Amino acid sequence: MSGTTAPIRVLAVDDSAVARNAYRLLLTPELGFDLIATAPDAGIARRKIAALRPDVVILDIEMPGEDGLTFLEWLMQHQPTPVVVSSSYSSRGAEQTMRAFSLGAVEVVCKGGPQGVAGWGEDFSAILRAAVQAAARARHRSAYRSGAATTSAATPVAPVVPLSPRAIRRGNCVVIGASTGGTEALSTLVAQMPPDFPPTFIVQHMPPLYTRAFAQRLDTLGAVRVKEAGEGDMIGPGQALVAPGGMQLRMGVGHSGPVARVSPGPRVNRHAPSVDVLFDSAVEAYRSRVIGVLLTGMGNDGAEGLLHIREAGGSTVAQDEATCVVYGMPQEAVKRGAAGKVLPVDAIVPWIVALLAER
Repeated sequence: MSGTTAPIRVLAVDDSAVARNAYRLLLTPELGFDLIATAPDAGIARRKIAALRPDVVILDIEMPGEDGLTFLEWLMQHQPTPVVVSSSYSSRGAEQTMRAFSLGAVEVVCKGGPQGVAGWGEDFSAILRAAVQAAARARHRSAYRSGAATTSAATPVAPVVPLSPRAIRRGNCVVIGASTGGTEALSTLVAQMPPDFPPTFIVQHMPPLYTRAFAQRLDTLGAVRVKEAGEGDMIGPGQALVAPGGMQLRMGVGHSGPVARVSPGPRVNRHAPSVDVLFDSAVEAYRSRVIGVLLTGMGNDGAEGLLHIREAGGSTVAQDEATCVVYGMPQEAVKRGAAGKVLPVDAIVPWIVALLAER
């Protein structure tokens, strides 16, 4: 970060002394952070947040007494602040994190698991810092709900009308990429998709294990069936696959439609899964029949891939700034001329349906 940029003021809430000490070591002024305080429980955190007003809160979900989810709900109601959830690498941790996203958290990091040795290795250090930086740029939940207001799983929108048989027969496919803020943006899109929506592949930047819980959550929201992608999975209309965390997802051509190619390939744009990897594979497989969607997120992953879709004759759309939690990835796409349309999140699926009716 630039030496003239004010450091990001962070408050860490965690009952583990080891975790609190790790945050002190990892979030230093030399790297652009100011860990202004720590708190071992929700009660102390309430007092410190009111007094210090941090830019970002790192929040452990599992704490004695008042748990992190209860505290998060209070925080978003009384003093909305960007929150990075610090969660255990477990199925329970993943399920709790999905709830945290619906309450307003914008990023997640895992303590333990594949992100670092004993949870505090070099990979974890980089991931933690990137998450805090992304959170610092995020709109507060109250801000982006009261602006040009997005919708979320908490405020479902009515599904759009079914597609015509002709639109389904044309063999179109949809690819979607998202990062910070994407869990709620994707919830909005999936809730609107009609039961015959084209086969859809999704990349959401998220740790391993969490993507399965996220896919399960999306599967409950509407008519489209959603699951975490597995190698060789074939899908048709009304089905969607979510890229597994830590893996690269590519689209291939099967005998009756798109097929998932899942591999542990290297990170691209610092991400596995990477939106660019998915988008470029879709261009190779389906050329002009691809519809590319780039949603909220920090960085530039997906911008180049979206441009390749447009250059191949496909249709492209980026989420607009007013409804993004972080207008990073879509902004990069707009700068490169990759976005054929720029729309609010709740207008994207209706636009796709109208587009398919014309093809």
